[in-house]
Amino acid sequence: MEQTHHLSTNNTKLPISMIDALPFGNTRRTRDESKYSELKASILKRGVIQPVLVRPAADRFEIVAGYGRLTASRELGLSDIPVLIKPLSDAEALEHQMEENLNRESLSLIDECKAVQQLSAFYNGDRQAIADRMAWTLKKVNERVEVLKCCEEVLDAVTTGSITVGHALLLAPFSVKLQQGTLKKIITEKWTVSYLRQRASKGQQYLNLAKFDTTECNTCPHN
Repeated sequence: MEQTHHLSTNNTKLPISMIDALPFGNTRRTRDESKYSELKASILKRGVIQPVLVRPAADRFEIVAGYGRLTASRELGLSDIPVLIKPLSDAEALEHQMEENLNRESLSLIDECKAVQQLSAFYNGDRQAIADRMAWTLKKVNERVEVLKCCEEVLDAVTTGSITVGHALLLAPFSVKLQQGTLKKIITEKWTVSYLRQRASKGQQYLNLAKFDTTECNTCPHN
């Protein structure tokens, strides 16, 4: 993880034109449009009351938390915005961003999964470290990582509520083609997670029954 310079945190106002997005963007990919409209109405009437969090980036700044407030202010034509300036590493910025999003409005499952994937890069794949930092269980972190093995169609189905996380976790180990084909049956035939588990177990092969040398299978990531 990058080293953070220990500089004092301070509140001030900055021109909106001096604030850029983080290199890895925002953990939230979707937003509640009705709540966003309420936010814009509030800013139009009272201005931005709670400062957004930014970090220094050369002679400019990057938005860490408060994307909605910043975007709404831009759309309303405001010239500046109250900010809290805090030097942060990439990992720290992502953690602050996730905490902000989780506290204000629940992240979608897929947003959580992709955020964990980014954190995994910062922590060299140490899932326990991620769990400790986010105050999550290791099981929750493992599930978020596993879900991202699903194809886009399965992820979209989870997002829209067509299938559950339980369905996705069972589909994750299989090929994209098999995931896509099974997804259609789950939706059209209304398969339960329990029924999918029964079907999935029939499609798995035990290594000790394989008709090939399995010596290297123990270190294979697909095992």
